Amino acid sequence: MPPVEAWQKVYVDAEKFVASDPHAKVANCIQCHGGQGGTEDLAAAHKGVVTDPTAKSDSATKLCGACHKDITTAQVKSLHFDSHGYDTIIGQRLSDAPASHAAWDKAKANHCSSCHTTCGQCHVSQPTSVGGGLISGHQFKKVQAFTRTCTGCHGSRVNNEYTGRNEGIPADVHWTKAGMACFKCHTGPELHGMGTAAGQTERYDGKPAPVCVDCHPNSAAGKGQVMQHNVNGDKLACQV
Repeated sequence: MPPVEAWQKVYVDAEKFVASDPHAKVANCIQCHGGQGGTEDLAAAHKGVVTDPTAKSDSATKLCGACHKDITTAQVKSLHFDSHGYDTIIGQRLSDAPASHAAWDKAKANHCSSCHTTCGQCHVSQPTSVGGGLISGHQFKKVQAFTRTCTGCHGSRVNNEYTGRNEGIPADVHWTKAGMACFKCHTGPELHGMGTAAGQTERYDGKPAPVCVDCHPNSAAGKGQVMQHNVNGDKLACQV
């Protein structure tokens, strides 16, 4: 069997998309993805098509930012979008080792940039790191199932620990007792990088978030009846 062209691998439910998704009311396929109109030849029609038009910051800001300006402006500077937060930290470590800069750039291109995600890879398709692919026939979803998006990048370590897939280590109580998805604690503004000052986009900047006492205020030091919490609550993080 000959190789299948990229445009043959993706099924778009045009009828459902046009009928129920508001994004179909403000743009057509070519406006976002490029390509050639006015032809019935599939190869010609898909010449120049961009599969993920939100992969670059300028196009993401232009396309998504037309309606979601506050979110997009923050998102393209967030750690989810690119790795410049790590550039800040690694740059400090490499400041006295200029010979290592080329190696870092190569390593980042091979390992980091391929995993960091875009607007479309959270709200329309699966992340590139797990092969991509539309989730619901190109319908935009405000909140996707975390098993189709979050765990695409945070699966081997975070998801396995959280859901108890590591032998001999029980799952997190938030999963076993409440079945809580990632975004129950890690909210949209946090994931988009909203409220993060320019230059403070690596994960160790600022105070830890989310904070356990937001949901468990009686566990804060001096607030409840658990002696260990009152004695140690302002000295240790909950997870310790």
